[in-house]
Amino acid sequence: MSELLETYSKCIGNVMITEDIANVFNSPELSEEDKQLLNLYYHSLVDSNRVDVDMNLICHLIHFIITNDHNLFPMQANGSILVFLAGYDEIMKLRERIMSDTKRFDANKYALFTLYSQMPHNDLKRVFRRIPPEIRKIILSTNISETNISIDDVVFVIDSGKVRQKVFDARTGFSYHVLKWISKTNAIQRRSRANRLKPGVCFHLYDKNRFNRFDEYPVADINRMSIYELCLQTKLLAPNDVSIADFLMKALKSPSIETIRKSVQLLKTIDALEANEQLTQLGLHLLDLPIEPNLGKMLLYSVVLKCLDPVLTIVCSLSYLVVPQSQASRRRTAFAMRKKLSAKTLSDHMILLRGFQNWQKAKHDACERQFCDQNFISSAAMEMIVNARAQLLGQLRASGFVRARGAGDIRDLNTNSDDWAVVKAALCAGGYPYIVRVDRERQKLVTSDEVGVRFHPNSVLNTCSLKESIDKSRAQLLDTLPTDWLLFNAMTKTGKTCFVECCTVVSPITIALFAGNIQTPIDSYLSNLWKPRFDNIESDSESEGSTDKEKFVFKVDNWLAFKLDPRVANYTLQLRQKWNSLFFRRMCSPSKPMTPSDEIIIKTIVEVLTTEEQNLGLQQPVGIGQRPRPMSTDFCPPVSNVPLYSPLNKGSLQTGRQSRVSPHSQQQLFRGHY
Repeated sequence: MSELLETYSKCIGNVMITEDIANVFNSPELSEEDKQLLNLYYHSLVDSNRVDVDMNLICHLIHFIITNDHNLFPMQANGSILVFLAGYDEIMKLRERIMSDTKRFDANKYALFTLYSQMPHNDLKRVFRRIPPEIRKIILSTNISETNISIDDVVFVIDSGKVRQKVFDARTGFSYHVLKWISKTNAIQRRSRANRLKPGVCFHLYDKNRFNRFDEYPVADINRMSIYELCLQTKLLAPNDVSIADFLMKALKSPSIETIRKSVQLLKTIDALEANEQLTQLGLHLLDLPIEPNLGKMLLYSVVLKCLDPVLTIVCSLSYLVVPQSQASRRRTAFAMRKKLSAKTLSDHMILLRGFQNWQKAKHDACERQFCDQNFISSAAMEMIVNARAQLLGQLRASGFVRARGAGDIRDLNTNSDDWAVVKAALCAGGYPYIVRVDRERQKLVTSDEVGVRFHPNSVLNTCSLKESIDKSRAQLLDTLPTDWLLFNAMTKTGKTCFVECCTVVSPITIALFAGNIQTPIDSYLSNLWKPRFDNIESDSESEGSTDKEKFVFKVDNWLAFKLDPRVANYTLQLRQKWNSLFFRRMCSPSKPMTPSDEIIIKTIVEVLTTEEQNLGLQQPVGIGQRPRPMSTDFCPPVSNVPLYSPLNKGSLQTGRQSRVSPHSQQQLFRGHY
């Protein structure tokens, strides 16, 4: 024992006594030797407050249970083991560690299962099947097993005490997936999983002092997640003379004032609210769509740009968090399949679109199961997308955006669906302000609030080679990108590192035309780049000076700006103004047909976007605008005969409105489980 303590001391060095360690030393239940071992174990983790999961400790504990359960736990002998981990990444890491440790874990004596929110339905059913008594069942799960799933043969539970949650940062306006300690209620719920049919044993990987400092209950969603959708709905409930902040502060557990202000500002940024917090025409239509406001904006832009079907599929996929997942041992195969689905477009959104289209074809050809297994796609998730498509399409018809026949029908609104550049324009309009810029000088990806973000490991853009140094590989990756601009859908934060998920490369002209606020004053777009301090200063380079004088800065917002020639800047501004005017008219009169001048504006935008994509060498895939195959659930719900209130008509009654589906019920299977 003394040798072990001496070795640990040499490795760790001088460390500070934290609150955890002080509580350990004051505990009367431990011997001096045990106290020293716990002290060194705490400091071997560098920081007792960190939330990383100790995979080595869990492996030792699983092996301890397998080898000693007959002696120490005779009533639970040969029982199944359920391990609660923070998220999918931790599950895959522990799975790989167990499978690679052949000395302690004989592959013929255990069956390893995983449980997470987006796993295929067939894999989920395997967990509940009975296995021979000589085979040990080991289940690695997220918090989905706390309440949603009960496995009756589980008698051993290992609680890591960690959970991965989506948290809204009021400072940056982004939502992050972070690792956190669970609450006391979560800990009790996890412990109860061990005694469903007979007494069980639960191992908590934290001490009593840590448990006593846990929150009593999990943090409410209104205090943890983004509430800009709630702020938008508040405008229908609050009196006109009451602000959104004042109304929400009356809730039993009201969100912070900083979160409310940031959410309201975001709604103003996407043109859902005016400066005085009144609903805009766009905001009124976003209230009718049972999806998040930014996704609803994508959908409405696709209607006006006439690329409805592909954007509708992508929006439904993003709404249900449908991202192909794979086991760690098959990550290379999964990445190859994602790369194939992306069709060399440098886009994760293309993977979502191609995955759904190919799934429908496979289902029509009676090879759905094989396709889902090969592409790591959940068939149940695809069925949910089909239903969501039908519901959203029905709402667009009820609102007048999609007509039954003639101009504005479903065929007309898919005129430009085969043009990937136009589809990306709709995604960019709804994705703003989630924009990433490539800083060529510093060789980094930057956002408006974060510097040095990285592509998520599941992104098709993340092609860093493990054979080379990480920094060199990332620099080479950024050098290969044909443009400096990308849009993303979400951001994950691990420690101090931010990862952007679901990214797509877009052209600069797409950002200049579709990013930003529609209501921005005209004068704020352009500013002369060259402003000399004295008029009589002579430039060393006369040609360079004259060139600088002719440059203008085209400002989309305080962060997005482009250096352009005056003529190009003027044309860009005029085209942006005409598009904004056209979009505003369509929001005011959805059922009114487009005029010939409107068609010319859209045709001009399509030609500009397509030409820019070709000049940048970006790939144009084939067949992305194909109409989805008719399926049993792919239909427009019948129009209700019951008159419903419509905010668009300011209190009047309107037939044909569909009931709004709560986003919570939409994502009931997925929310909170990662």
